[in-house]
Amino acid sequence: MGVIRTDQWFEEELSLDGLAKKLKPYFPDRSEKALIKSLLPFGVYRNSQSARKTMQTIKEEKILPYINGEFEALRKEWSGPDAPVFILPGDLSNGKIKREYGGKSGLAFHDKLFLFLAPDVPKEEIKALLIHEYHHICRLAKDPKKEKDYTLADVVIMEGLAENAVRELLGEDKTASWTRLYQDTQLLQFWKRHILPNQSLKQEDRQFDKMIYGFGMYPKMLGYTAGYYAVKFYMKDTGLMTESLFKTPSERIIKALNIEE
Repeated sequence: MGVIRTDQWFEEELSLDGLAKKLKPYFPDRSEKALIKSLLPFGVYRNSQSARKTMQTIKEEKILPYINGEFEALRKEWSGPDAPVFILPGDLSNGKIKREYGGKSGLAFHDKLFLFLAPDVPKEEIKALLIHEYHHICRLAKDPKKEKDYTLADVVIMEGLAENAVRELLGEDKTASWTRLYQDTQLLQFWKRHILPNQSLKQEDRQFDKMIYGFGMYPKMLGYTAGYYAVKFYMKDTGLMTESLFKTPSERIIKALNIEE
């Protein structure tokens, strides 16, 4: 499918309820209310007036055809599944997304992905976001383990694999800012103190998101940063590249760290 012509949806103001109706055919098993509820925490727009203006800028910058070309090239390179890509205006009132993520955010399901953008986000940054989110779809499609069975360790490694794909394709300076939050010695301690003792935690556990994102008592972006470190270490240790790692079990990557519990 590639990039869906979401620019045509915003020729007039589109409320979140209206957006839900547009998206509903792609989510047959989810109610419109539940659909919007699942998108809001990840940065979809809240103000329909500013969303229309944002989409106009996105259209003028020819972001949709650019991303469609990058998606098709990436799909071919990774022999990945076809999937719809939805480019939507982001939440301009979300200071955290603006400050920490450069006005962009994303969300991947097993068969579709979303990119939420502010006006004037550089194309290469959008490409990096696309790489990260599409990697999730490829990992879920190629990994013998089912997504419903994913543990904390699996999700940590999945995030690490996705951002290391950005590093491999675009260079380390194009990776997300959270990859530079901590020193290696700190990250090893994170694995020992936090991740390994809780590696079998399931996604429905109340502590799961806290550990992935680093909420509360946990270091900021704990799961993401620990995963990036572990995968980067494994790639350098083995010489393997992204395309060879889609089916690699999380346990194998973690074991290579040689951390005594």
